[in-house]
Formats: sequence, structure tokens, C-alpha cells
Amino acid sequence: MRALASFLVLLIAGIAAAFAADDPLMKQAQSTFEPIPLKPPAIKDVTATPAMIELGKGLYFDPRLSQSHNISFTSAQCPKRTRGSQTARRVLNDIQ
Repeated sequence: MRALASFLVLLIAGIAAAFAADDPLMKQAQSTFEPIPLKPPAIKDVTATPAMIELGKGLYFDPRLSQSHNISFTSAQCPKRTRGSQTARRVLNDIQ
């Protein structure tokens, strides 16, 4: 069963890649943007410590940083909540 599922995923990915190769918008995007790097860029004279990484994770998920104390950075970036619903717009307006 897993082999069949893997085969189907690869087949679908191959078909999607074939269609994307002919898409002019995809070609424009590929010539404009670079791939996301595997590692974040180094900052001169700053060495990331485990404490700094934990602080960053905490701030990313902390809703207390918003004006309403109801939304964190990660929840504001959730596509299901920010794609045009009135509730999402009101919540996002609260953090501005």
C-alpha cells in the first residue's frame, strides 16, 4: 500500500512539474526569486545560542505582543484565517 501511495505521489508531482514548466508565470517567478536557503544567513558578530533560539520561538508564538493579546505572529500568518474573512481582517487590524 505504501509503495502504491509513493508511486502516486511521484506521478502527480511529475505531472505537476511538467505543467509548471510551460507556465509563463512560473518561469517569471523562477527568474525573479531565489530558492529559500537551507540555513539562515549569518549575522556579523552574532552567534546564535540555544537561549536566543528559544527566545525567538517564544516570541513567534506569544500572543501578548499584539495589541489585543489575542493573536501571535504565527496565527496571523495562518492562511485559513487571513484569506479575506471579515473576522480575520478585524483581528489583523487589532495588531496594527
